[in-house]
Amino acid sequence: MKGFLYVCLFSNGHIKVGRSIDPESRIASHADRVACVGIELVDRAIFVTEYQCSAEAMLIQRCIDACAQKHKNEWFSGLDFEAVCEWARIEAGQATQETEREGSAGQVERACAIVGGQAVLARAIGVAPSFINQMVHGSRGVGYINAVAIERATEGAVTRRDLRPDDFHLIWPDLTAQPTTEAA
Repeated sequence: MKGFLYVCLFSNGHIKVGRSIDPESRIASHADRVACVGIELVDRAIFVTEYQCSAEAMLIQRCIDACAQKHKNEWFSGLDFEAVCEWARIEAGQATQETEREGSAGQVERACAIVGGQAVLARAIGVAPSFINQMVHGSRGVGYINAVAIERATEGAVTRRDLRPDDFHLIWPDLTAQPTTEAA
C-alpha cells in the first residue's frame, strides 16, 4: 500500500520517525502531544513509499543502530536530522526497488558461502540463523553492527561497503576512497 515515511525534529533534540497514509495530520498530532510540555516541532520531512511497513522497519533499525538513546518505539535522541532524512529517503526507495535489496542480500549470501553456511555466519556474528536467512532473502537489511561483524567474519572478503552500498559513506566516511571487494 502506498504511504509515507516521516521524520520529525523537535526542539528538545528528539527525532520521531514513523509511517502514515496521512503524514501531515500524524505529524500535527505528535506536535500537539509534546506542545503541552513546551516542546516544539522544529523541522519535518516526508517521503513517499509503496511499502511503508518494511521501509519504516528498516528506518527504525537504522535509528536504533546509530542513536544515543531510544525513547519508546520511534523516538530517538543523539541522531543528526539530515542523516535520518537521508536514511528515510533511502529506505523509502529501497522498499520499492527490490533489486537494490538483492544486492546486499547477495553479499550476505556470498559471506555465508565464504564462512561455510548461514549457521556458521550466524554463530560468527552472534545472531540467530533465522536472522541470517532473513538477510539472505532480503526481508531484513544489514545493520551497521552486523556489517562490521560480517566483514570481520569473512576477514574482509565481504566489506561494510559491499553490504551497505547506498549509505556506507554516511556511516564510514573513511571507506569512500577504498574500492569494493568486487572491484579489487
